Amino acid sequence: MEIKHLKKMEKNPEIAETSNIGLPIEKITVIEQQINKKLPAVYREFLYLGGNGANMIADFNNGCYIDETPEWPEQQQRAREQLEEDGVKIERDFWVFADYGREQWHFFYFDEGDDPPVYYYCSYFTDKEGDEYPGIKRIADSFSKYINAKIDDKKKNGY
Repeated sequence: MEIKHLKKMEKNPEIAETSNIGLPIEKITVIEQQINKKLPAVYREFLYLGGNGANMIADFNNGCYIDETPEWPEQQQRAREQLEEDGVKIERDFWVFADYGREQWHFFYFDEGDDPPVYYYCSYFTDKEGDEYPGIKRIADSFSKYINAKIDDKKKNGY
């Protein structure tokens, strides 16, 4: 696979004594067949470079671990159940790629191109009055910028 978006990840396969373990193209294709969608090019690169073990998002409880017992189907289901519980509707098709549990996760929308922005869902943002509310915030202009920032952070602070 030619790496166009995640050159920094390709050049940094190991940070703080943790190595990325890539996912074969064949397994990425199987995921796409199972979800009946083409994943964004940048996310395909991410899976290829580090989708089968600890990687740039290993600080999450459930990062992208797609090995013999893939986490992603349950991850997608948990997010949708949390939205329902919180009374939040997302009308667009999205993919959760990392979470801290049901109430906090990072995701992208499928309809925002080959290097989509990254969003953060949280069930308990706090307003000025101290009241909690569920919501979505855009946290990176693109998935590649998100991963590059993770790499920089890991190189500076470790895992």
